[in-house]
Formats: sequence, C-alpha cells, structure tokens
Amino acid sequence: MLTDPRLQPEPLSPSQIAFQALQRWLDSRFHCMMGPPAAYFELPSNPDENGVHGFTRYTYQTLHWGIQADLADSAFGTVALLCDTFSQCFEGALAAFDKDSKPMLFWRITPQLKADPDTKQVTLRCRVVVPGYSFPSARSEGEGPMMIEVPRIARVQ
Repeated sequence: MLTDPRLQPEPLSPSQIAFQALQRWLDSRFHCMMGPPAAYFELPSNPDENGVHGFTRYTYQTLHWGIQADLADSAFGTVALLCDTFSQCFEGALAAFDKDSKPMLFWRITPQLKADPDTKQVTLRCRVVVPGYSFPSARSEGEGPMMIEVPRIARVQ
C-alpha cells in the first residue's frame, strides 16, 4: 500500500470517468486495433470466381463532434453528452453487422477529448475505419466539429 500522498494517483474527474466508459464500451463491442499511419490501407478481400484474392482499400473517416458549454458549470454533462453521441455513431456501425459478431475497428487517431476555455467548446474527435461501414456523420479532415445543439435551461437560483 502506498502511504506517501505524492505517490497516490490523482482521482479521476467525472469527465474522465465518462470518457473511459466510452473507451471500454468501444473495446467491448469492436475488435479495436491501431491502423497504419497512412491516409489509407488495404486488406485482402474475398477471392473472386477464379479464386484470386484482391485487396480492398479503406480510407480513414474523421468523426468530430463539439458542444458549446460553460466548462466550469457543466463539464461532466458536456462530456457525457459527447460520449453518448459518439456511441450512437458506433451503434449505427454495429447495426450493419450480424448481432453476434464483433466487427474490426482500426484507429488512426483514437478518441481525443479537448476543451478550449477561450471558445468554451468541448470536442471529441477520432479517425477510424470500420471495414464494411461508412459513417454518415463523418467530417472532411480539417473541417470543424459537427456541433451538438443543447437547449438552454433556465437556472433556478
């Protein structure tokens, strides 16, 4: 047991817990691995009628979501909403495969959570390929995040 408080790990914030839950959820439903550091990669495809194996080229897709939020007041709710939106994107991918299968998922960039205190924007971004599926919400590389609209609720003082 560590007795020196300087050696104790920092406790996780609720936002970090929500983000880690998303990562665990993805790992439990997909066979996740890092893809090659290139704009695309190729995997062997099924043989044609002559028994010749070809290759299928896959290009990474960028998923980039953002929320305008007061970071001091609602960091956990903001991150939880981003993680929920991300998981919905991946549930769409899961629906394209057999219920009992665990599809492959190749990361170019694993999910990254960023908060900008100047713009009060929190974003969640990744570059990914799920062979056999195309994300309808994918963004062009360099394009800004797809913003999630959050209704304003009056605060009770």
